[in-house]
Order: sequence, then C-alpha cells, then structure tokens
Amino acid sequence: MVRLVFIAVFLVGLGISIPAGATAVYVPDDVELSVYPNPFNAQFTIEFEGITSSAEIVITDVLGKVIYSTTVVNARTVHVDLAEKKLTPGVYILNLKSMEESISKRIVKR
Repeated sequence: MVRLVFIAVFLVGLGISIPAGATAVYVPDDVELSVYPNPFNAQFTIEFEGITSSAEIVITDVLGKVIYSTTVVNARTVHVDLAEKKLTPGVYILNLKSMEESISKRIVKR
C-alpha cells in the first residue's frame, strides 16, 4: 500500500491529475482496524488492535467536513451511532489517530 501512496505523490508532482474517487489507505502491519457493517445504515462498530494509548476517531465527508469526533482511552471496540446526523448515502472517511499510528479507512453510508 505504501507504493500506491508513493505513486500518487509522484504523479501529482508531475502535474498528472488523479481521479477524485481514487484512494490509497495505509494500515501498518502491527495495527488491525475493522469496521462493520460497511456499508452501514446509521450504526457501525470499529474494532482495533495494536494501539496502546488514547486514540482520536474522526469521521469526515469527502470534502473534509467533520461529521463525528470522539476520543477513546483503553478501548478496543467503539460503537458509533450516526442516526441523528441524517447523513446522505455516500462515502465517508474514518480517521483513527494515536501516538503510535494514524490510519484512514473509507466507509460507506447506505
């Protein structure tokens, strides 16, 4: 996956455009992150391992607008309910940031 990011940066440096729908997600080998169900209706669960400190979870739309944000300490499972947000169906980005890692994952709202 690191190669995909490098290729994208290289192409942008050459002035070549990359389609808006193209994504490259880097997940370190020692960190496991799963989101289910994905696609989701209003609720989903995030499970992660390999993060030993507190972590910030931020969900944004594709334009970068923050939809949801929380900080968890000593948790391996987080249940997220976005029913009150009345999101439109589409792609959103889940970002998990800790002292050890920063991980992004694409999630889809039905």
